[in-house]
Amino acid sequence: MTDTITTADRIKAKCLHLANFLCDKNESYGDSALKPIGIFAWGNAKDNLCARIDDKLSRIKQNRVGDWGAYGEDTIKDLAGYLILLMLAREDDHKEGVDEMCQAVQEMSKEAAERKAAASGTRKRRKP
Repeated sequence: MTDTITTADRIKAKCLHLANFLCDKNESYGDSALKPIGIFAWGNAKDNLCARIDDKLSRIKQNRVGDWGAYGEDTIKDLAGYLILLMLAREDDHKEGVDEMCQAVQEMSKEAAERKAAASGTRKRRKP
């Protein structure tokens, strides 16, 4: 049966499965991966996710890839999920930087427009 299914189809199916898995976990954990509550781990989202990724890589390094773990978790699937969450956290950081930059540009534009308006108003008053 797998001979008739293309690799592209398998990739799409695996990604969809992982997306559903992440959405379910995100709902269950209350979006704490990207919005940490900071009770025990005080890092930001990226730092906390990197710590979890380190945990998963440590398990892989110990040749426990096929091991479902003490609680039945799939190390590879968990790692893939944490990597996707890290991508989102990086996007969030970049977005915040872009938002701050856009806000600064808007403020500079507003100040420039006010200076221009003041200058043109001054010139108008000087005309007879």
